[in-house]
This record gives sequence, structure tokens and C-alpha cells, in this order.
Amino acid sequence: MQQIELPEGYYHSNFNTLIEHAKNHYVDLLRPEELKWITDYHSLDLPAQRLLVRLYSRKGEWFRSDKLNYAEIPDLDSALKQLAQHRFISLPTAVDTEILCHSILTKPELLKLFPTLGKSLPKSNLVHLACDECKEVLTQQLEFTLLHLEYSAFLATLTTLFFANARQDLSQFVLSDLGLHHFEQYSLSKELRFFNRRAEVEQLLSLAQVSDRYYQMEKSASKIDKLEYLSALLETLIEAMPVNIEHSYVSRRYQRLINNIARDFERLEDFDKAIQLFEKSTLAPSRERRVRILIKRDRLNEAKTLVEQMLAAPQDEPEHEVAQRLHQQLNRKLGIKAVRASKPTIASHHIELDLCAQRVESAVAHHLEQSGWQAYFLENTFLTGLFGLAFWDVIYAPIEGAFLNAYQVGPKDLYTPEFTEKRQQLIDTRKEELQRLGFAELERVYQCKQGLTNPFVHWPMFDLAVLQHAKRCLSMEELLGLFEVILGDIRSFRTGMPDLIAFKDNDYRWIEVKGPGDKLQDNQIRWFKQFSKLGIKAEVCYVNH
Repeated sequence: MQQIELPEGYYHSNFNTLIEHAKNHYVDLLRPEELKWITDYHSLDLPAQRLLVRLYSRKGEWFRSDKLNYAEIPDLDSALKQLAQHRFISLPTAVDTEILCHSILTKPELLKLFPTLGKSLPKSNLVHLACDECKEVLTQQLEFTLLHLEYSAFLATLTTLFFANARQDLSQFVLSDLGLHHFEQYSLSKELRFFNRRAEVEQLLSLAQVSDRYYQMEKSASKIDKLEYLSALLETLIEAMPVNIEHSYVSRRYQRLINNIARDFERLEDFDKAIQLFEKSTLAPSRERRVRILIKRDRLNEAKTLVEQMLAAPQDEPEHEVAQRLHQQLNRKLGIKAVRASKPTIASHHIELDLCAQRVESAVAHHLEQSGWQAYFLENTFLTGLFGLAFWDVIYAPIEGAFLNAYQVGPKDLYTPEFTEKRQQLIDTRKEELQRLGFAELERVYQCKQGLTNPFVHWPMFDLAVLQHAKRCLSMEELLGLFEVILGDIRSFRTGMPDLIAFKDNDYRWIEVKGPGDKLQDNQIRWFKQFSKLGIKAEVCYVNH
């Protein structure tokens, strides 16, 4: 494969895209100092702009000039001078000793600056002793120019406005630059923009900071001996969380973090605090965890009421399944006789195959081909590929808040109930079109969109031959029934489909393959229940059982 070289300054062009996006879509949300930053940035010459972007792409805020070697920035001193004049960086005359010794100097450099310190000591001890000797170091003593990046928080604002993620790097641009991703062209306008108030941006930024602190705490939690201290840390995070959130995306991020923190309180056996937090979230598994805590505390009637609410209006299919299991458990504890849920009848057969030379799915596919079937090992990519073709224009429809930038694989609300709710009329119209036009419409979309990114279409595994087989063997009515299942809960039904799809003449079979010791997973059983309801031909093939 021929190596693709990125053009010189590609990173600078991509950074300019962030700035133009903010100006074009969110100029009314930018603060005066941010608008001034943009004006000052454009007043820099090209090398200075490139150096600034290079600094933003590196970690930290302190840098040394001898580590800034870029071929496209030949006069580093001139670029540094410009950045300092416009206050993008500062060139301090003195620097805090701890910052210098801990983050900037190597151990040999530290010893050269403080020659009286013992060479055999570890660096952490040397830093401590250097700080005792003096609080600040004059930068003229250093063999390089020390610089500090100013107002770096604006980068987080720019990336949040573009990606809805303060930690997003610019790798998505690079994938496009390399030609690895070719994105669909969809509507981007100020009227359909993702954020409408500056408070929404600030809440997401604040949430990102709390989330970072939480995951850092999680990494070091095993080293924290006192549970009271861990509990206090969690309380501090809760206090730092934004309030009065209205933006749906920010709200989902908030609720996911709340669920994580509540689960930690549950593990600490602070059940009252855990329930209090879980009640702030509507996302699964908040209700399940509340039920389990109530059961543990022998508050069975409260638990039963909550389970019945879950059964009446489940968040998704997995919550419905867990609610059924919890309902059975509570009935037993309360002495209530209940009809046991019947297990789905799943067609199956057993075969003996040699698995020494190939994986079990390939062995079954080969076995089927000996009987005249054409078998494809596609797992989830077959049905989701057909779904992606069928609802392509629905996925990329101009819906408010769905798209932030031109580099998205799919809309931001794709795996939420809002996706279907906001597009129900479009979906209904599309289903009518598919009934009328049939597989010819899927073939048209295939030819028209081939190679463009789509969250459901995996082009390397979904070739035209598969589509032709589907056209001959499957009816559009069957497909629309399966699509309806996916649309009802995209997150839960995007996986769990059988390994193989096999065709023979005008017949087909979906086949889940299980090797020795393997059994059906919940998401697979979920699909077999739907196949049974729709009269879809599907079975399990157990090998060497």
C-alpha cells in the first residue's frame, strides 16, 4: 500500500477550520476576548501561526525552545517574538522552581543548575531540595528560551464548539486528509446548529473537567485507604457539576457521570446517597440499581413499584429484560405466585466439524457451501448495511442539533430515542417509498453512496453480491419488519445478529454459530425473539457439542 504524505501545514489548515467554524456558526456566543484572540491570530504571519498551532497540539503549557524544531518554521526566534508581542505566549524572566525542575528540566540539567545537590538522590527528592534552596529561578540561567502558553483554555472552547468534546484532538481531520474517510455532505447552518446559548458550552466544558477529575480519581482509588476520604472526593465532584442543564446532549453526558458516581457510593455502601444520585438520572441502569439497593435493604414493596414502572415504560430493551428478571425475583421474595416467563423457541441443530485449521464460523460456512448454499460471514454488518442504505437520507436529514461539523459519521442523537422521535415523519415517508420502489431503491443508494462513511454500512464487508442475494431471497416486507425493530431501539439492536447469512436459490437462513462451550448471549436471544415474531428464518448451529 502506497504511503500517503500529508501536505505541509495540514495541521494549520485544520486548526483554521475550527476558527472559521466558530466565526460562521457561533460568533454571537463568543466573548469579546475570544473575538480579539481570533483577530490577533489572523494578524500573525504564517510561521507564527503554525508555531502557535504546534504548541496547542502538545501537552502542557510550559515549553522550551530547544525542543521546538519544525522544518516549516525556519526562524523560531522571530515566530516566538511575534507570539509574545500579541500575548499568545509569555517569556518570563523568572519561573517557579518546582515547575521548572519537575516539568521542564531533566535530572542532569537540574543537577547542573543546583550542583550542590546529591547526584544519587531520585529526581523527586532533588526537586524538593531545589525548592528549599530557592523559590524562583531566573530564566537567563537556562540554556534555552522558556515560554508559557497563554489563554490555552480557548482551544477547549473551539474544539467543544466543533466536536462537542473538549478533549477531541484533530485526528478526525487527518483521517479525512489521508483519504481514509469520505464524509456525506449534510446541511450545516446557524439555524440548525448544536449550541444555542453560551451556557450550554460552559456546562459541557465544566462537565468535561469534572469527568477528567473523576477518571483520575478512579485510577488512584485503589491507593486510597480511607473510605471516608474517597467519599469526600466524590462529594467534591458532585458540588462541581453544572446545574439547570437543558441541552439534551449535555444532559446525557451529565446523567452518565452521575450514574458512575452513584455506583461508587453504592459500592461504598452509602445507599442513601447512591439512591439520591440515581434519582437524578433517567438513563439506564439508574432504575435497576435503585431496585437492587431497595431489595438489599428489604424495602421490597418500593422495589416492586419501581420495577412495575420499568416494565410499563422501559428505557430500552435491556432494561425491559432486567426488569422482567427483577420482577420474578421480587415475586418470589414476596411470596407471590407468578407465571414464569417462557423461553423463546429457537431452531437449532448440531454438527461435527474439524476446527483445527479454521475458526468455527468459517468451518460452518464451508460446510453449508458443500450443500449448495452461498454463506457470508457478516455478523451485524448485513442487516445494518441494508438498514443504512434504506434510511440514508433520514440519517443525514437536516435536524436541529444533529450535526456540528462536516466530519461526522452520523448524527449526535443517533443512539437515543430522540433520533426516531424527531424523524418519525421522514421515516414513515421513507418506508412508503421502500414498499413502492423495492430493492431497486437500495441498489440505487448503494451505487450513489458507495465509499461514503455511514454508521451502519461497512463497505469492505458489504459488496453488491450480498445485496443481489438479498434482493432474490428476502421480501421488502420482511426487511421493513426488521428495520422497525432497529428503529425502536437502535442502540440495543445494532448488535447481536447471527454470524452467517446463507442463500440458496430463492431461500435464505440466518445462522448463529456456537463452538464448544459457547452459548447464546442476551443480545442474540433478543434478536431471535424478534425473528420468531416476524417469521424470519433463523437458527443456531452448535458445532462439536
